[in-house]
Amino acid sequence: MTFIATNARLIKVGQVAEILGIGTSTVWKYSKQNAGFPQPLSISARNTRWRLSDVEKFVDAKADSIH
Repeated sequence: MTFIATNARLIKVGQVAEILGIGTSTVWKYSKQNAGFPQPLSISARNTRWRLSDVEKFVDAKADSIH
């Protein structure tokens, strides 16, 4: 069994979409097709979450690549 650090904030697909300014279907598409995109964690059969820290790192990396 894998344990997640208690200080790791987990967010839903809608929150990921809002942070990135894209739709939820695009979040799912990118998570399957884009190797650099943050990968979701399967909490249960019907619950998936992303680490907020992973999403923030992704945003920072994209911002750095623009400059």
